[in-house]
Amino acid sequence: MEDVRSSSATPRQLPARSVASLTIGRTEELGTNQIDDIDATDTSGAETEDPATDRNFVQSLERGLSVIRAFEEARPSLTMTEIARITGLHRGAIRRLLHTLVQLGYVQSDGKNYTLRPRILELGYSYMASLSFPEIARVHLERLAAEVDESVSMAVPDGAEIVYVGRITVRRTLTVDITIGSRWPAHETSIGRLFLADLAEPDLRASIADVEFHPRTGRSVRTLDDLRAIIDKVRADGYSVMDEETEAAVRSIAVPVRNHRKQVVAGINVAIRDAGPRRSLEEFLPALRRAGEEIEHDIAASVTMKAKSPR
Repeated sequence: MEDVRSSSATPRQLPARSVASLTIGRTEELGTNQIDDIDATDTSGAETEDPATDRNFVQSLERGLSVIRAFEEARPSLTMTEIARITGLHRGAIRRLLHTLVQLGYVQSDGKNYTLRPRILELGYSYMASLSFPEIARVHLERLAAEVDESVSMAVPDGAEIVYVGRITVRRTLTVDITIGSRWPAHETSIGRLFLADLAEPDLRASIADVEFHPRTGRSVRTLDDLRAIIDKVRADGYSVMDEETEAAVRSIAVPVRNHRKQVVAGINVAIRDAGPRRSLEEFLPALRRAGEEIEHDIAASVTMKAKSPR
């Protein structure tokens, strides 16, 4: 989700080029040097040509993959007859496909039963290693948005600003529409304050020495001392809150996403507009923290797989 300013404020957009071409802040620590638009058009559901009439469709590859998919946790070992029943393929075709998979090292046999070999994981390694950070995080952002029934966002640091790299919108009750690539001063956002709190003291002093304050509500931060007190609280709490600092009734809460060095390399947040009784932002913390931990886990797995993936 996002932090939101008043309707008179407009988030600064990146230059007219793909966000995917940017190297942002410390994102290299995530095992990728690119930021891909998490809201890029998904073509997975696009209409495809009927394989029966598609001259470029390789049916033998489809059959080979169906043999691999026949193996599951509940049936790790299969006979040729069982594979034929599951896939609907003729035994002659299955015999040739299994022979090829055995020769390539993906399947092994004791003469009757067939099982997958560890080498089959290379296919998964290749996929995970190719994923960028926002793509890895997307499924967790979607799950978080569904769980809390509010919009969620992800951002990464870029100097004194943050850049939004992921957003799942549940409802449009907020004044400003944050888009992928929007930039905001770090000290004016809940996610940005996570990055400030993670800085070493000399770096923090340098980062906030020249910040400009633009109060918009009676709760807005107005002085450097106030900002320092907020950052100290973020350090102590492990999460960040914006409580009607940018617009009346608009509030947000953010948690960090860390790399294997425990550095904060991204942040995710939930933002709400309290139209009725005032809610506690902390009620979103368990779901936020769970999503953050899951993203950290998948990032670590992706980096490990990339390192181990055969060249």
